[in-house]
Amino acid sequence: MAFGSLAAAPQPEIEMFATGLGLGVLLDAAVIRALLLPSFVAVIGRWNWWLPGWPALLVRVPTGRRPGTPVLVRTPGPRPEPDPAGQGRRIYE
Repeated sequence: MAFGSLAAAPQPEIEMFATGLGLGVLLDAAVIRALLLPSFVAVIGRWNWWLPGWPALLVRVPTGRRPGTPVLVRTPGPRPEPDPAGQGRRIYE
């Protein structure tokens, strides 16, 4: 509606501005938001949802756990070696 009223203006500069603005909005809606943005989100994967600590505190992002429950942290340890006899048992030293 707004682009149509601008395109009907008597000055050619305003008509060109309205046409360019309308094509820009059409390009943004059809190509960028429909094709490029979803593919970019798929490419960057998990990093798309990364939020630093201080903004998360400002917006109070839920962590998915109840307050007061302990946070389990997995630390890497030595990998167990397979049983030399091949019985599927593990030998721990």
